[in-house]
Amino acid sequence: MDYLQIFTDFRATIEPLDDAERGRLFSAMLDYAHDCTEQNLTGNERFIWPTAKLYIDRSRKAYENRVNGAAKARARKADTSMVALDTKSNQLDNNLISRQDKDNDKDNDKDKDNSLKEKKEEKKADEISAWIDDANRIFGRRTG
Repeated sequence: MDYLQIFTDFRATIEPLDDAERGRLFSAMLDYAHDCTEQNLTGNERFIWPTAKLYIDRSRKAYENRVNGAAKARARKADTSMVALDTKSNQLDNNLISRQDKDNDKDNDKDKDNSLKEKKEEKKADEISAWIDDANRIFGRRTG
């Protein structure tokens, strides 16, 4: 571990120790937290050591759980992001296809509109031609 977590209530536990015993206990705690090396304690600190070691082990386990949980969360987030990207890509593809379909529909509609316009224009031309023929017949002109 990169740190040693000590709660303030630990002060009551080490109160009976003198400064030298506290110093040896804290040195032993730092060594154990760093690389799990246990020192051979011979003074009164040896009676406190099992409690201190238990605190460090619990702290190490909690740290490992946080690290593993964070790694799992990152993996889930990455998976979710990939799914989201895949979904977004599919949506973009669908939007593109939908737009192409709409453009094709518009083109078809334009073709139909043009066809209708052409038919209307042909019909008008036929009607005008018929009127001219009628007018020529009425006024005596011949059509050629």
